[in-house]
Amino acid sequence: MKSDNLCVKESAIEGAGRGVFARRQIPTGGLVSKCHYLDVPAPEDCVQTLKDTGIYWWSFMRRDGRTDRIMLALGELTLINHSDTPNVCIVEDHSERTISAIATRDINPGDEILYSYMNAREYDFTQSTQPADRSLSPADSESPCEAEGRK
Repeated sequence: MKSDNLCVKESAIEGAGRGVFARRQIPTGGLVSKCHYLDVPAPEDCVQTLKDTGIYWWSFMRRDGRTDRIMLALGELTLINHSDTPNVCIVEDHSERTISAIATRDINPGDEILYSYMNAREYDFTQSTQPADRSLSPADSESPCEAEGRK
């Protein structure tokens, strides 16, 4: 699903290559983009092959505990660059096999869309307590991503 909200061009982030940028104002909690994903098997013995082909580095790790699978986004979300101060969070809908980027703050035209990778590739999804997602608002208030995830 191509979004009229976004365009792809060279990022100002050193070494990042292409990035995704807002074409128009997107309010906090607004849908930035939604795309389908391929559910790709990623058993431990195949991870090196996925890394060698590049698929692994362009994918999203699932947050539902399925460490044996990755999500390969079919759209511009694949090109979102990392930031320690992101302006979107990712919401997964496994029943529809979609990934949505939700604005965690107001995004202005020309702003690069940024997501915190959170060292997801080294993330231990089996632990009951996990590092906080820095893209979410404080625990005492509902984040735009939590609200969107319940829809």
